Amino acid sequence: MYAVNNNDFAPRIEITFNCTSGHEFTKTFAADVSVPPTWECPHCGQFGAQCTQTITPMSAPSRKTHWDMILERRDMDELSVMLLERVDELHRPN
Repeated sequence: MYAVNNNDFAPRIEITFNCTSGHEFTKTFAADVSVPPTWECPHCGQFGAQCTQTITPMSAPSRKTHWDMILERRDMDELSVMLLERVDELHRPN
């Protein structure tokens, strides 16, 4: 999930459910909605009852720019050499 226009995420809660087969699974809901007391187990299809509730802040996903990715692979000295080589190549008469 991404924040729209770099706004903060709406508050979220994580609800843990336990089904009668012993499976434990977690679902995330908006904090301001009414959460159902049961949810279908993704493992066996039986209904699981709520057992815990935790408020979880959602952080914005990391967005790397092209420059950030270049800096992961090369240092500034190497980039300076590459830039000078490219400028020389562009100024060379054909």
